[in-house]
Amino acid sequence: HNRKWGMRRTSCKPNDIILIAELLSTTELIPLPSPLHNSTYTSDLSLIPTEINEILQALLNMSSSKPSLTTQELQTLASKAIAAKATAYCPYSKFRVGACILTQSGEYIVGANVENASYPVGTCAERVAFGTAVVAGYHDFKAVAVATDSNPPASPCGMCRQFMNEFTTPSFPIYMYGSEGTCTIKTMRELLPDSFGPEDFSKERVQAS
Repeated sequence: HNRKWGMRRTSCKPNDIILIAELLSTTELIPLPSPLHNSTYTSDLSLIPTEINEILQALLNMSSSKPSLTTQELQTLASKAIAAKATAYCPYSKFRVGACILTQSGEYIVGANVENASYPVGTCAERVAFGTAVVAGYHDFKAVAVATDSNPPASPCGMCRQFMNEFTTPSFPIYMYGSEGTCTIKTMRELLPDSFGPEDFSKERVQAS
């Protein structure tokens, strides 16, 4: 770095970058101070080594684009996801999962896991909720809450992450609730980095000869 940042320029190891990203990821939970949205402060990021600059820019973009939830919205989202666990059909795993989506228009759509004797046929709570929302005409979503009886909270499986990625943005928040009221918050980008989605079909592709 330089004197303006009060540090010497130094090289960063991969583990250092990961640590910095983890420390800075709290910007996903609270709004960034207004000076960081000032062009002068943002331009100062060019003084930071490239690899750290990219992390900071991504965090700034996520924080500025991520929709904020009111206390009432978050309480309703959590309570509906937790209540949805009671509707789960899981006679085989006994692992209840409830989910609730908040649409941009303020609607709450719930879902629960539905198992099947032929295990692969079962459907996760997140996909039930998103599928229900989509067929009801909703395509713009603000947040999703997932509730389980686990502690710490369980996160969506890989298939559900890919399914949610189809209808959300990288900064879309996922609230995961556990059995003791604990909550973990992640963004879509954090749960599914370097993802494949609808935008990939618009990229230039090499035609097969």
